[in-house]
Amino acid sequence: MSDCGCHAEAASEAERRILRIALGLNATMFVVGVVAGLIAQSMGLVADSLDMLGDACAYGIALLAWTRSAYFKASAAHWNGTLLVVLGVGVLVGVLWRLVTVATRKAYG
Repeated sequence: MSDCGCHAEAASEAERRILRIALGLNATMFVVGVVAGLIAQSMGLVADSLDMLGDACAYGIALLAWTRSAYFKASAAHWNGTLLVVLGVGVLVGVLWRLVTVATRKAYG
């Protein structure tokens, strides 16, 4: 049963290199997206960049979990999911904040 093929395992240094490249690209696009979103005052761009941050964190966690135990990998997946929820709630709070401030500005001039 240990060789069921149901657990994804990275087998080579080439796969680690690909993870590092993906981590670097996502981290770079996170920074570019946040800057562009703040300049354009676009919650859509900020939300997209936060998704890239979540992906970058997932790749970073995958690299950390590379040679660790199954418990560590499960725990890492849990924390990555928690991070995504926190980022999503942050985006919702940002959108609600904008709705309230726009409505207040329109109501009071």
